[in-house]
Amino acid sequence: MIKLFIAFSIMLLRIYLPTDKNITPPFTNQQVVKAPQNDSSKIENFKGQILQHKVWLQWNVSQNESTYKFDVEKSTDGQHFRVAALVFSSEKNDADQYLFFENASHRKIMYRIKLFEKDNRTTYSKTIVINPKN
Repeated sequence: MIKLFIAFSIMLLRIYLPTDKNITPPFTNQQVVKAPQNDSSKIENFKGQILQHKVWLQWNVSQNESTYKFDVEKSTDGQHFRVAALVFSSEKNDADQYLFFENASHRKIMYRIKLFEKDNRTTYSKTIVINPKN
């Protein structure tokens, strides 16, 4: 039980919650990977990049008030995804922005966001590919 608590605490330390508006995301126009828009999803502008040996993912959500949480999922083959982190939604109404970062891998990794709504529906973002060799 203690190991689970420590692992969960470390995972939470890697997540930037959108309540501190004084911190600006590290995104530049260079090497940003954007996911195609999905009309059925409330996840908008999902993008990622490597900066200072970290993978940074950013996404916006419309209708944030109906969102419960997000799973940040990653995969090395694009078929089998595992949860990299859990991000709880803010209490903000309307739209909000979220960020996640972790240490960059030396190989190509695919990321997607799984959105959980308060009414138990789930939606996936498109998948983006982060390749440190590009």
